[in-house]
Amino acid sequence: MPSLQNEDRYLKLLEPYQKRVKGVEDRKVFDQFFDKRTLMNIYELMNDGIISTIDFPVSTGKEGGVFKCTSEEGKPLALKIYRIANSTFKALAVYIAGDERFRGITGNFSKTISMWVQREYVNLERYTSYGLPVPSPIARLGNLLAMEYLGTEEGPAPLLKDYPLTQDEANSFYRIVLDFIIRSYTEVGLVHSDLSQYNIMVHNGRPYIIDCSQGVTARHPNARDYLRRDLTNVNKFFRLKGVEVTSTESVMARLSGVV
Repeated sequence: MPSLQNEDRYLKLLEPYQKRVKGVEDRKVFDQFFDKRTLMNIYELMNDGIISTIDFPVSTGKEGGVFKCTSEEGKPLALKIYRIANSTFKALAVYIAGDERFRGITGNFSKTISMWVQREYVNLERYTSYGLPVPSPIARLGNLLAMEYLGTEEGPAPLLKDYPLTQDEANSFYRIVLDFIIRSYTEVGLVHSDLSQYNIMVHNGRPYIIDCSQGVTARHPNARDYLRRDLTNVNKFFRLKGVEVTSTESVMARLSGVV
């Protein structure tokens, strides 16, 4: 690990974020995510010119957190940090099993988390290559994933669940999200597997699908079940917003036999 005492730029890496750490809860989040192994990975991304500073947390949860960063060119990006822990490993296991892209990958928790980061990176790459609305991936290393930042210098873009939709926006956003689900399955060959108003952000007036790590291939043994769940969640939310939705069964019938 680089010597922090002798490298001023390493000290500056976390300086913007440290200035925001005021209370006990802020310190707890800081300590939970920036352990020695994670810092080593962050420094490597820094040496590669990808990250210059870590500015503030965007969101934190049991499995990981997302932090707004700035690149060497002064551009914003998001850094997702997965926790390396037993509980995280257990939560991810159901999605790992049955994914032919990662057959035979076993090992300790850190190796599994590294594979999970690779999985989300690959999923985002595939979505981006088809022009679907997701944050573009930038780099991955260990338990870290760097990607496009959705938001402003003041804070992240709002989640769909918190966004004050007009009726026209609700109708338009529903068509975009439904198109994402259908094209993801028929063209990209993926199912998001955890899609809801909690995993959609509204950036520059349009919805972006996030948290794509749980996405499975359309050939996954549980793919149709996950597809149905995604459709049901999305339809329930938009129906409550006054949208005339296409029934889950109708979409499932349309997609029958596609894969």
